[in-house]
Amino acid sequence: MAKRILVPLDGSLRAEAAIPVAARLARAENGTVILAYVTPEPGASNPPDRDQLGELAHMDVYARADAAAMYLRFVAADEALADVRTTTAVYACGGVSTILAVARTQAADAIVLWDGRPSDGDGDGRTSGTLAQRLARRAPMPVLVVREEWPLDTSNAGVSRRPLRAVVALDGSPSAEAILPAAAELAAALAGPRLAALHLAQVTRERTTMDDARAYLSSVAHDIRRELLGAHGLLLTWSVLHAQDIAAALVAHVDRPRRVFGLDTSLEALYQPAGAGEIDPAEFDGGDLLVLADRDPQWTRFRSSAGVIEDALRAARCPVLIIRPPLAAPALLEQHALTLGVPAVALDGELPVPR
Repeated sequence: MAKRILVPLDGSLRAEAAIPVAARLARAENGTVILAYVTPEPGASNPPDRDQLGELAHMDVYARADAAAMYLRFVAADEALADVRTTTAVYACGGVSTILAVARTQAADAIVLWDGRPSDGDGDGRTSGTLAQRLARRAPMPVLVVREEWPLDTSNAGVSRRPLRAVVALDGSPSAEAILPAAAELAAALAGPRLAALHLAQVTRERTTMDDARAYLSSVAHDIRRELLGAHGLLLTWSVLHAQDIAAALVAHVDRPRRVFGLDTSLEALYQPAGAGEIDPAEFDGGDLLVLADRDPQWTRFRSSAGVIEDALRAARCPVLIIRPPLAAPALLEQHALTLGVPAVALDGELPVPR
């Protein structure tokens, strides 16, 4: 699925935290990592670690392009990309629309980028949100938002015996279920040589509906377990949560402390006597990333507050993966072709990849 992974960079060391994760995804599919320097948005804060490009603001456009191209050559030589195909491009404009245009021009089928805590964003996080948060709500392809304080283990040395666990939120809708194959594929790619686990989670506001939710998740797991196990070797478990705030409950569920010793609860739920795959939320020992389906991008894009995706992106310390249901992809691509307007200008002369 993830054959061409775009990593937008702004010259900061923080943004480079996305590179090893993108490399792991590309390595699993023998794919390509696209390193794109995108000019920071006007008015964006200047992190203290954005020193590798020097004072670009005082250079002319050609000097800035040369400095950015040199920076990308340096980044492409990173050890994490040693056995991965890479391509680089420099773009003169910043912002979400530019990154979306880059993704389309470069035929990217996934985006991986770093995002800081809400205090690092533009404003208070309750209006426009950070660039990564806004991009995750608008991009037609999967977007993996990585966090500096919660790195995904992408090293091959000393492979952990604990599965890499992706918590996938379901709400009972077919469109949310439609992202499960993509979630399974991306989780398996991120796990690398490790075992991967997919954990389904549904939040219900009424205790009277918890039994129905359990029956639903059990049915979904039964229907997809053979396919997922056969294709990706995944463990598959589930939990039903009771809470009024859906986003907060999901984030807290992923954020539970992982065990240092002993079996992972995914293994216990499946292979201990009477194990059926359900894990009591009180016994759940946390996940590595949260996976959410964006079922209605037109609706979420123009909302200024509320919404599970927006709240989760603001609150989560863990990486968050946003996936569009497959049936929505063609319409979204056509829509973005009409709404992006003038494409970003490539300064390094690289030719666009045809659609």
